[in-house]
Amino acid sequence: MRLNNLKKLPQKQILFILAAINAIALIAVYGVIFTPDSDSYFQAWKTSYIIGEISPSRTPIYPIILGVIGELFGKWIGVWIVVLLQFCLFLYSITCFWKICSFLFKNNKIIFFSTLFYAIYPGFTNWNLYILTESLALSLSVIQLYFLMMVIKSGSKRHLLGSACCLLLMVFLRPSFIYLLPISFVAFLLLFFVSKSLRKVSVLGIVLTVIITGCMLQYMSAYEEKYGLFSTSDVNVTNQYYLARQYGVLDPNVIEDVRLRDYIKKDLSLNGVKSDSREFLWYNTHKVFENFDVTTVNEAVKASVSNHPGIWLQGLAERCYFAVRHPLFKTPINSWGFILNLIGPSINTLVFMLLLYTIFILYFFTKKKRLPWYSFVLYMIICSNLIVIIIGAQDEYSRLLLPSLPIAVIFFGQLLESIKTRQIIIK
Repeated sequence: MRLNNLKKLPQKQILFILAAINAIALIAVYGVIFTPDSDSYFQAWKTSYIIGEISPSRTPIYPIILGVIGELFGKWIGVWIVVLLQFCLFLYSITCFWKICSFLFKNNKIIFFSTLFYAIYPGFTNWNLYILTESLALSLSVIQLYFLMMVIKSGSKRHLLGSACCLLLMVFLRPSFIYLLPISFVAFLLLFFVSKSLRKVSVLGIVLTVIITGCMLQYMSAYEEKYGLFSTSDVNVTNQYYLARQYGVLDPNVIEDVRLRDYIKKDLSLNGVKSDSREFLWYNTHKVFENFDVTTVNEAVKASVSNHPGIWLQGLAERCYFAVRHPLFKTPINSWGFILNLIGPSINTLVFMLLLYTIFILYFFTKKKRLPWYSFVLYMIICSNLIVIIIGAQDEYSRLLLPSLPIAVIFFGQLLESIKTRQIIIK
């Protein structure tokens, strides 16, 4: 296609063409990419889900996708199909992102460049190559936000159902997405009071959220019956043990299990109460879970934290300081990762932007005497995601924040447009 012909196309088509070319180039150059975590999804399928059982470490959506496609086409062809499907869903999410920006922004240039950034920036696009949950988490997040936008624009029950389906998939895709359930409940409860015309839809949204929550609680009950822990996976316990060991929270004196108590005493005596070595901490964590069940470890961590809340809070403060210095966008591809780390913003940039956005929402609420419902929902999602990963994870903050980063792009666009027009424009 000639350049002058390309210029005649609508902006939306130009974006889609550029995104498609970028996707083809990425697949051609890098192909399918595996990480050490990738195999765990195949193992979850082989050892648990294929025989109708629950995996101890992986929620069902991604292992089932990999497993079913692998059974139909073989593992080698199957992973290529999965990557192609991930890119197809991402391309659809670009259309959704464009429509969200068109709803929130008035300036066509801001709409175009915000969507272009989402469509081709390596911090988003490169994740589609990986056999990990990141790609689906990113695309489903944007698609769900689009469905929510359509709900408040037209009161569409069809889009409300689509939003609920996305939410159901997301909470069973990654355990950390569980924070979306209370947000969804609060969002539709607020909508009930904010808009009289959307009260029926908001009630239906609350009902659907309660149903999805019930499905999650049922899954957690089944998990507890099999593994003795009311949870969706053992990932949170693994992370909390790692953090307790890192910051010196573990206290053998409050551990009831005699064997684990003696094990921890010996470990602390030989290796010290605290550690900053990632290699040691991961090795130590894996060794503990090789020798003790998840329920025993969980009780030991809970008892230690309860007995030393000050040390835990100090560790949380250190983790906040550590987390905000991470790059906001990240990709495991080394060449791209180096560039993003070198010139890209850090999470502290996002924190500063959220503080500004808080002022925007308060000012709008005070001046207009109404809540900007959609923008407030976006605000709740990104703030909750940030809080959850800092409290619950020891590292990889950029990757764990990925599903909310399209919201960061939207917020930046809104701030930019507000500065340009000298008035706060949020919905």
